[in-house]
Formats: sequence, structure tokens, C-alpha cells
Amino acid sequence: MEVQSRGFEIHYEAAGDGPTLLLIPGILMSAARWRDLRYLDRLASDFRVIAVDPLGHGLSHKPHEPESYTEPEVVEDLVAVLDRDGTGPVHVWGYSRGAHHAFLLAKHYPDRVLTVTAGGYSPTAAQADRGQMLIVAGALHTGDWERAFDVLGVTDEGTRAILMDNDQQAIAAALEMSFMEEFDAYQVHAPTFLYAGEDERFVKQAAADAAALGARFETVAGQGHVGAFHSADAVVPMVLEHLGLNSSA
Repeated sequence: MEVQSRGFEIHYEAAGDGPTLLLIPGILMSAARWRDLRYLDRLASDFRVIAVDPLGHGLSHKPHEPESYTEPEVVEDLVAVLDRDGTGPVHVWGYSRGAHHAFLLAKHYPDRVLTVTAGGYSPTAAQADRGQMLIVAGALHTGDWERAFDVLGVTDEGTRAILMDNDQQAIAAALEMSFMEEFDAYQVHAPTFLYAGEDERFVKQAAADAAALGARFETVAGQGHVGAFHSADAVVPMVLEHLGLNSSA
């Protein structure tokens, strides 16, 4: 399904019935990754699950101009999807850059957000990640996927092959504008759950963020940034518990 937002076409997938759960993938990822890793299958029995292709990703439009990816304007794309689907307030779950946008959605549209789940992300570490994002953007501008993956810590060859099926100039433009908006995550009052792989480089910061927010925090054993996203078996029960559902689902 598609919706027009800011003159761009934004693609999304939807499945199931019930309260709406909005899934926002990270950089280089798409709605299809939530489906391929069976998140949608596991969640659709309890929720109306909407997985979005952010601008520049998946089947959404892929402009090459950085100004197309400014924050919080990219959050308007999420609101356009929710409006198109006719949903009321939603649970929102983002991973990595998608978690940043989940917090921005809760900040700018608090009446649209019931709860926030943020994976592979630390609000206080996000600004420090700006430099890393710019390095990756520079590598992609020159077609140096090897350098980009090294900086991002993506070592699995299968994952690399999947992620290379992206428009590198669109991704580079998106990266140049990522984490630009400085915001105080503590202004977000929706119940929040943070999780990260126990080998994530900012895991201690994420745990401290959760404590400061009065939020629940969990680690995914034996996993880093990419591995934690791939660990649906471990993560889905945590999130269902956060949302007040049977964690055995």
C-alpha cells in the first residue's frame, strides 16, 4: 500500500486486526525485513501491524537530496501512513534510526502514540552517532560498501548482500540528515521499553537512558546491533509483555 506525503510516495505493509502497532525499520532496512524475520507473523494475531518503508528505503520513493530527509519532516511521512490507514492512537516500535523516529513521533504527535518500543538505540548516544553516520554516508557516496559495513559493524555476508540492495545515494542522503534534531527524550511521556544486544557498543548508555526515563530495559543475550534485530524469538515476547499481552504468544 502507498500514500503520498510531502510529494513522495511512501510504501507500507499491513496485516492483522486489533490495536495498531507501527513498525519503523532502521537505516538500510525496509518493511520487508520485519516480514522476512517473521515479526509480522508473530504480531498480526494481536495487532493491526503496519510496517513502513521510510523514505529512501524499500518500495518508497528514493530522492537523492539530503533536504528531503530532514527531521522532523520525515515523521510527517509516518503520520500520513497512519492517516491513510485510518488508525487512532498507536503503539510504535522502531529499531535503530527507526527508534529515533519513534521518539520523534511521540514528541511531535503525542496524541497519536500509546507506547514506544525502542530497539538498538540510546537517546543520549544518538547525537554522538552523527559522526559515524556521516562517515558511512561518505563511503556510500563513493560506492564503498565495504567501508560502510565496517563502520556499521555488519559482518555477516548474507546480511551484507541483502543490505546492498539499496539505492546507495538515497541512503547516503538519509544518513546525512539522521539524528539532526536534538530533543529531550524525557519529554516523551508514553510508556517506553528499550532493549539492545548485550554486545551493543552503547548498551550501558541505553540502560542508563531507560533508568532515567523510568522505562523497562532488557538486553538480547549474545547479540550486537544487527543480531538483536534478527532475534525475533527473544525480542517479541519482551515487547508483548511491555504491551500487556501474553508473552508466550
